[in-house]
Amino acid sequence: MMAEKYATIEILDDGEEILGSVPNGRYMVREYERGENWNEELGATFYESIQDAEKHVIDYQAQSVCGRGDSNED
Repeated sequence: MMAEKYATIEILDDGEEILGSVPNGRYMVREYERGENWNEELGATFYESIQDAEKHVIDYQAQSVCGRGDSNED
């Protein structure tokens, strides 16, 4: 059975620091994988536009459904 993957988008405040510095992008996408009894955060990426962040979430979550690294959309 393939692990269920999901992602969330966090909108950062102007000038908000992550790990001691201001990231290059206001939208932080956190990636998770759901295990049997817990959720593990695997990483995060930053995007300058909400559209790019949403596309990443769709592509990442499609890996659970399709077993691929991208969605079926062009």
